[in-house]
Order: sequence, then structure tokens, then C-alpha cells
Amino acid sequence: MSIPIQATDTPPDPPSSGSLDDASPLQILEMAEAGDADAQFHLGVMYANGDEKNPAEAVKWYLKSAEQGHVKSQVNLAGMYANGAGVPKDKAEAAKWLLKAAELGDSRAQFVLGIAYTDGAGVAKNPVEAGEWFRKSAESGFARAQCDLGIKYCRGNGVAKDSVEAIKWFLKAAEQDYANAQFNLGLLYAIGDGIPQNPLEAIKWWRKAADNGHQKAGEKLRSIDKDGWTIDL
Repeated sequence: MSIPIQATDTPPDPPSSGSLDDASPLQILEMAEAGDADAQFHLGVMYANGDEKNPAEAVKWYLKSAEQGHVKSQVNLAGMYANGAGVPKDKAEAAKWLLKAAELGDSRAQFVLGIAYTDGAGVAKNPVEAGEWFRKSAESGFARAQCDLGIKYCRGNGVAKDSVEAIKWFLKAAEQDYANAQFNLGLLYAIGDGIPQNPLEAIKWWRKAADNGHQKAGEKLRSIDKDGWTIDL
């Protein structure tokens, strides 16, 4: 049976910002010029997001920090290359910095790297490798990675098809109030794939998803209110 699982359609979170307590901009600059990786990161954020934006300067400071192994700078630098902000767009360079951050355990970098391998963005398309990075991120508790890993298990894309594993990962993300996972979990309860069919559980999860703004979940609930329970997927 083909399961119409809803794919993740939201972008990754925006780049991280940071703080150096009560340091003034001049103090941050002095610390950055002295080689402090946190200050370099913070200065990069100021140039990327401040009132007087200068993406090229942001890239310069992110790079200095990233080369010292600063994970947030590596993630933000990857974003600059991916978007062509302050540097020519270069998906391969973005993937390179994502990999560095992912290998240092950053769950968001692991997730975005999984997307890169899914789409072939800067790396060769590889659904198996994508699944491995989604798994690493999911095991760290990143809800969107848990949901996408569940989708891979539903579809058998890069992993062996396994509805029970799909439910496990959807449930982990759903319990974090991730709407797409709640919707997908409702679908599996509706058709009884990997779990006994349970309309009440399906409605429960669709209601949670709808409360979190999921449009298709709301449509499912309105359809039930109008026509009664049907499994029209």
C-alpha cells in the first residue's frame, strides 16, 4: 500500500546568534581580532543581522571562527555559502562546512546535511547517507530529523521499509509537538499500518497537528465532522 506520508516542508531554523554577556561592540571586535572564536562568531552575527549589514564581513569573521572549530560559525558559514550571502553561492562549500559541524555533533547540521544528501545539494545524491545523518540528528532529539527519518522508513527510501520504525520516530517528534509528525502518525493510525487501526488515535493526533497549525490535519478533521469517519487518504 502506498502511504501518502506528508513530507517536511519547512526550512531549517535560521542561523544561530550568540552573546558575550555585557561586552560592548568595541570589546567584541578587540576580542575577535585577538583570535577569540566566540567573539568572531558574535561579530559575524552582528554583520549578518545587525542594523548595518555587511555579509562579506560576516563571512570573514565566521570563517576565522569556523577554522578554529566553532560549530555555530561552521553552521552559519554553510548558510552563507548556500544562500550566496557575502560570497558566491557554492553548495559544495556549504556542504563542506555542514559536514565539519555535523561531525562535531551539531544536530541541526546533521539534519541539513541529510537534506543535502537527499537532494544532491553540494554532494552526490545518496539516500542511504541521508538516512545516516537523519538518524544521528534524530538520536540527538532533533524533531524534524525524527520526522524525516520516519518518512524514510515509511517509503523505504535509503532504509528498509519498516512501519514500526516509522511509528517510533514519528512518535518521538510528535511528542515534541512537531505538527508534521503528528499528522503522519494520525495517518498510520487511520489505516492501521504498523499498529492496529484506531480512528480515535488518528483523530487525537490530527487534532494536535491542527492545533499546531497543520492545514491538512485541519482538513481531515473537517471532513470527519462533515461526512463521518472515512479513510480517504
